[in-house]
Amino acid sequence: MMNNFFKKTCCGDCKNCENCRSKVTNRKMAVLPDEAFVEDAITKLKNALNLARIKDDYPDSRIVMLIRPEYEGELLISEYSDIILSEMGDYSEVDVVFDDLILLRYDEADVVELGGVRYLLGMAEVFEIDDDGNECSIDFETMQDASDYVAMNLTEITVDGKTIPALRLI
Repeated sequence: MMNNFFKKTCCGDCKNCENCRSKVTNRKMAVLPDEAFVEDAITKLKNALNLARIKDDYPDSRIVMLIRPEYEGELLISEYSDIILSEMGDYSEVDVVFDDLILLRYDEADVVELGGVRYLLGMAEVFEIDDDGNECSIDFETMQDASDYVAMNLTEITVDGKTIPALRLI
């Protein structure tokens, strides 16, 4: 009896049967998340684990994130960030970007303006301020906002015939 059921609904040659192929394809699409979703979930998990590890290893230090065009971002303690940035220039310019979600510290010499839009060509530090106005560690949400900011505002500009990766400062 069961054998007759399959004979009536399945041709037995599923690879070549349009009816069976569409059923399998629809099933796979409904079950498997798309590749971008999986990659994003893995990145968020790695970031969360990295943030937790740094908090455990350096409980008395502020955690910041360094970003730049074409660079995912690096979490580190502010003492290390200060050393890196002091060797690279004057990182005293502060800006609020990404719908007032992110505070950036960068070197004004790394910014160009084209067509009324400002672009960051170099590195920036993402940091956080508490309710009292003191700098404090970034949290997971700020870290994710910074990653989203880089992804959404990464572009290329052409200056003197050279194509350069840049972040829109908006």
